[in-house]
Amino acid sequence: MPLKLYVTDISPLCDEKLFCKLYEELPAYVKEKTDSKKLKINKMQSLGAYALLGYALDKKGIDMQKVNFTVNKYGKPYLRNENIYFNLSHSENYAMCAVSDNPVGCDVETIRANVNTEIAKRFFCRKEFEFLNSIKDSAEKDKAFILLWTLKESYIKAIGKGLSAKLDDFCLDISRNKRCFRQIIDSKTYFFKSFELQDAFASVCSEDSDIPENPVFIHINDCL
Repeated sequence: MPLKLYVTDISPLCDEKLFCKLYEELPAYVKEKTDSKKLKINKMQSLGAYALLGYALDKKGIDMQKVNFTVNKYGKPYLRNENIYFNLSHSENYAMCAVSDNPVGCDVETIRANVNTEIAKRFFCRKEFEFLNSIKDSAEKDKAFILLWTLKESYIKAIGKGLSAKLDDFCLDISRNKRCFRQIIDSKTYFFKSFELQDAFASVCSEDSDIPENPVFIHINDCL
């Protein structure tokens, strides 16, 4: 299937009735993932992200109740016996889902003020760190950090190697405020795209060049 991106606001799941209704609609694998979370917000995030996946699969004519979830050796979940790749992400009240015929990774992060540049120094490559340090306006630096973080995380998640892959193993150039670009990493061509939400950035990375203009915003009630 062509690459599809979905985003939702999970805050309606604060309503216990809605939460339980959606919970009961999803398969045992998702219920186990949700139950493993200790905090209510984390349960909401997990449930919201998988609800988006259910919505995406339904559009493809696939019953999520009948798919077999499994994980690769790095812990990345995938659908056994289905030629569909997916990836999920969440941050505060946002949940995101990407589905494609090709390996795909996505990441959403809310924009936080006063980003600690020592994090960038530790986890980013030298050119990325120098670029961030060159930005004088603190608000713009915060946005650039989150943009770069989501782009890099989307690649890490696309290759599906978990913590064995490091953020400083590769370098992305966003110095010209690029939100959509192609880059060769380890002899493979990847396509990146970022979207600015109201108070967050969402990014996707895939071997698929046909990335939508914007993610589709889905009301969580529409996932029932």
